[in-house]
Amino acid sequence: MIAEPIVNGFKEEMAGMVDVVHLNLLSAAGREVSGRYGVKIVPASLLFNSQGELIKRVNGVPRKDDLLGHVRGREE
Repeated sequence: MIAEPIVNGFKEEMAGMVDVVHLNLLSAAGREVSGRYGVKIVPASLLFNSQGELIKRVNGVPRKDDLLGHVRGREE
């Protein structure tokens, strides 16, 4: 997965503050989530707040700094 090093870096930097979940879109859970949130591009990153609401969608390979900035901006 081309985005794996970026996502793993984000996961390490935000350890204890956010949960990072990888889904295989061919699995039952992956199909359900992709259908629910209209995932049409892979990779896709979906960021949710603590209430489970979608707050950010990144289609394509994410930039770690963008993910970090968005999450940190929500914490303020």
